[in-house]
Amino acid sequence: MPSHFMRVHDYRDLIVWQKSVDLTQHIYAIVERFPPAERYGLSSQMTRAATSVASNIAEGNAFLYRAQYIRYLGVARGSLFELGTQIEIATRLTYISPPDASSIFAEIDSISRMLQRLQQRLRESRMPSRSHPRPLPPSPRRPSAAASHRPL
Repeated sequence: MPSHFMRVHDYRDLIVWQKSVDLTQHIYAIVERFPPAERYGLSSQMTRAATSVASNIAEGNAFLYRAQYIRYLGVARGSLFELGTQIEIATRLTYISPPDASSIFAEIDSISRMLQRLQQRLRESRMPSRSHPRPLPPSPRRPSAAASHRPL
């Protein structure tokens, strides 16, 4: 199996996670220039949405089941789209310059495509099992009468 299909055990190795953290840092730098009245409004929503992207990638990577990981990657993409809407609003309110908005939209687009590809690869590939398999649950069946008799 090609190495790009192998399970990443440390989410920090994922380029998409690294780019998401960079985007969050970019958003924090941008909202510092917002008017003070926006401190608890739009700027707060934007930093929460940006932070949510990297956080959901990390959280999804921690799950044992592929479907859960895929779901969290979808939540991360949703946060990106939420952030895109907020960037559009901030641009229309002239809190963000069009060149800054363009730069952020390019980051959002790149991360969104990476998340979509990762989701698709996870859907198409078989992921190797964890190194510590779960023990089998005890059987709900009772032992047969013959098995329960002990010789005297």
